[in-house]
Amino acid sequence: MIEYSTSTIMGQTLNGLICWEETKKKLINPEQNVSNIAVYKGYIALTLMSKTGVLLTNKGGTNPKLIINENKTKNYKYDIIAIDEAVQPVIAGVCNGNSGCQQICLPKPSGYTCACTDGMKLGTDKKSCVPEKVLYSDFFLVADDYRHEIYQVDKDLKTISAMGLPHEENPIGVAYDPVERRIYWTDYTLGTIKRMAINGSINKQETVRPKTSNSRLDAIAIDPSSRILYYTDMKANNIGIMSLDGGLNKILIASVYNPRAIVLDPENGNMYYTTRSKIDTKRAGIWRANMDGTNVTKIVAQGLSYPNGLAIDTTEMKIYWIDSVTLRLERANLNGTGRQIIAYLTDAYAFGLTIVNHTNYVYYTDWNDRGIFYQPRNGNGTAMVFGADVFSGLNEIKYYSGTHGTTGGNGAGLPCHFPYLYNDQNYTHCITTNHHRAWCSVTHNYDTDGLWGNCDSKVNVSYTEGGNGNGKACVFPFVYYGVNITQCISDAHIRPWCAVTNNYDTDAEWGNCPYDGTTKCSSNNGGCSEFCLATPTGRTCACNSIFQLKADGVSCYNETTCTQKIRSGSFSNCQHATVDKRCGFTCDTHFKKNSLYDGELACSRSGRWYTDGPSNVYVDTDNLCLEQKCPKLTVREGVQQSGNCTSGNYVGSQCLLKCAKGYIVSSHLYPNGENIMCQSNNLNWQKSNMTCSPIYCKENKSSILNGHLREDCTFLAEHECQYQCDYGYGKNPLNLTFKCDKQGNWEPMAAVVLCSKITTTQSTTTTTTTEPTTISYKPTTVTTKVVTPIPTIGKPKTTEQPIVSGKTSALGTQDDAKINGLMGGLVTVVLLLAIVVACIAFYMYRKRRMSDPSKYERSSLRESTRSDMGQQYKSNSIDSPKNSVAYSNSGEGNLAFDNPIYVTEEAKVNLQNDDNDNTKPQIGSQHEIVMDNNVTSGM
Repeated sequence: MIEYSTSTIMGQTLNGLICWEETKKKLINPEQNVSNIAVYKGYIALTLMSKTGVLLTNKGGTNPKLIINENKTKNYKYDIIAIDEAVQPVIAGVCNGNSGCQQICLPKPSGYTCACTDGMKLGTDKKSCVPEKVLYSDFFLVADDYRHEIYQVDKDLKTISAMGLPHEENPIGVAYDPVERRIYWTDYTLGTIKRMAINGSINKQETVRPKTSNSRLDAIAIDPSSRILYYTDMKANNIGIMSLDGGLNKILIASVYNPRAIVLDPENGNMYYTTRSKIDTKRAGIWRANMDGTNVTKIVAQGLSYPNGLAIDTTEMKIYWIDSVTLRLERANLNGTGRQIIAYLTDAYAFGLTIVNHTNYVYYTDWNDRGIFYQPRNGNGTAMVFGADVFSGLNEIKYYSGTHGTTGGNGAGLPCHFPYLYNDQNYTHCITTNHHRAWCSVTHNYDTDGLWGNCDSKVNVSYTEGGNGNGKACVFPFVYYGVNITQCISDAHIRPWCAVTNNYDTDAEWGNCPYDGTTKCSSNNGGCSEFCLATPTGRTCACNSIFQLKADGVSCYNETTCTQKIRSGSFSNCQHATVDKRCGFTCDTHFKKNSLYDGELACSRSGRWYTDGPSNVYVDTDNLCLEQKCPKLTVREGVQQSGNCTSGNYVGSQCLLKCAKGYIVSSHLYPNGENIMCQSNNLNWQKSNMTCSPIYCKENKSSILNGHLREDCTFLAEHECQYQCDYGYGKNPLNLTFKCDKQGNWEPMAAVVLCSKITTTQSTTTTTTTEPTTISYKPTTVTTKVVTPIPTIGKPKTTEQPIVSGKTSALGTQDDAKINGLMGGLVTVVLLLAIVVACIAFYMYRKRRMSDPSKYERSSLRESTRSDMGQQYKSNSIDSPKNSVAYSNSGEGNLAFDNPIYVTEEAKVNLQNDDNDNTKPQIGSQHEIVMDNNVTSGM
């Protein structure tokens, strides 16, 4: 048994490639840094991290050849395997077709079992896959575009749950809406923003911002209080906002150079974002602005290049960022002062960044390494990593504390469920209806479930932040300047606060009340008709990009919107399509209304039509009217369409079917044919019941003396047939045909001889063609008839020579015969001489080949030249013809290897068994190795 290893054998760490048999033998130098190996017959192929290439050697390790070298491109080669059907046969197994498993099917001795990828588990049906564990508060959300997935990680970094994205997704930016419990993400390849329920239901996935030209969406953030999503567009160079359903869009800040990260502080009405530049670092910076896009200020302007990650701590009033070029993790006050370096990074490309209040760590992702890294905020100690064995290519990371549940009521402390139904009305916030405190439903329908809890966090505060209260809970009521206070207050402080004892006047112990997520936009959208944007002083109303704000500061207007026209239809009573206008529509002839949109349409504020009903679905005006058309008409054999149908293939069109020539209707029910119609219920033709039977004429072989009908004769009524004469007979020059009438009888033919005996004159030795031939002699003209029998195979095919008229003498005919005879003899002699010469040449060739066979053997190895990354390699044998490798450019020589070797990730090495393959190896992701087929396994 021979084992090959690149890491450890019997507990001893070894560098390079090791062959362990009776004694340890080092085959490859340690500096080659072998990543993986593949063994096939007498050869070993290795991937080298040091050379970023593929090395081929024999099992003795002598004369190794670097067959792929991409050192300049840094396309690292990792795994490599050898494929051989002899040892890896393709057989039918229990997991063929995946056996109904949604993700993974694993064979067992007695059947199979389904399994799921990391972060998912089997559902109750034991075939589908669901998230491992769904959290609604206190979790990390991280995007992994390598694994096409978004993961949820608990705050203690112990469990990982996959959200179940479709495999074609490439998420980069992520955000979470705790109100409707949806996750949102940007896809940098598709250029879209999508969302889905946090429970991982793929069926609920929807695109809320489709791909647009000149756009590359990156980071996103959500303000739950105003129901607005903020995004950065790195290609269009702007920061925009949109409603969570995508119906409203607006460019908030234009001409922003290469924006990347963005975070929101709704409590204080501010947003923060970063800009990047490697060429002009003056463009790089960290910026602050009001959430309505005003008061833009660059708070950090120096010592930056690629600040990819950004986070804020509203408790400590700090901002954190991480730069992938300067390789620094830093923080400062929210106004940019008090800048501090927390840590220096090594060989990193840091990207996402987030913090968790009440912890001592800052968390980030790194494109050059796997996992979630967490670094102490005070800079002491090194970063630790979590999930390196699961994650592959992490991008944005966010932490969500969410709601802390309700108190009292009968909801068992569950968080509010928004929206919820109460008295047949949907609510997206806490209410005080029929209760002395703000409350909410903990299920989606209070009317049926009746489960609720208190949600006024200003009265029920289980902990505080900052201050000198050491995180203690608020005590209500508390005495402040001799007055009893029953809720958090903002007096003499920038944030709501409370006392942690019952008397602040005597104890002076206090803390900040946790932000409850409410702003001036939380109730009734702040009174705004479209966008409500939080600001440090309150709120500002804004309008969709195609609207303008009215003088009242809350309403929006636009003269004309909804300009889309209906394909194959038109709107009725809709001359001026303004906002909220409702219009009916009609469809053109041969079209009918799509049942999904049957009714009036309403013009939305986004300039799009939507259904005027409870679903409020945006419509595609190209699909409002559906064409009513049947497919192309097909009929039975012998049946044909008589003329054109009344209206083509559209619904209601009628077509007359009749029997084709040579056929007769089989039933007396359709003496004049059958009418069928294109039906509207199934958009297909009525089933035809008429059948037609063929009428034939019988063949009477004795009717044609010395001849017969041609094989292509159908014998169908109302058809004609050609005839041909037997061997030695020629056709009548009138070229007559046989006609089968409607009743299946042959029509009478004139009494003439159809096939005449071909006679040969002794004076003629020339074989003539079927075309008329005129022979002229000077000074006189001869009239002659030249006919020569023509050999045929199978049934004779007569060739007729017509009579050529002219005048001549008997002497002229005799001279012509003599000349033709001499020419025929000369041709015969030339042919015989050619055959003799060919035989002599072949005999000499065989004699020379037998005397020196080495000159005619195919070479077992052809020298070839290969260009790889600008370097030339001439490949001869490694050490002997049995252990040879080359790139074949000639197609000669026994150079093919039986089976391919593949390199994962970047390159693939094909070893093909094709002696005639003379394709030149191409530099790139696929290379071809050709080897001697006579190599033996040796294993």
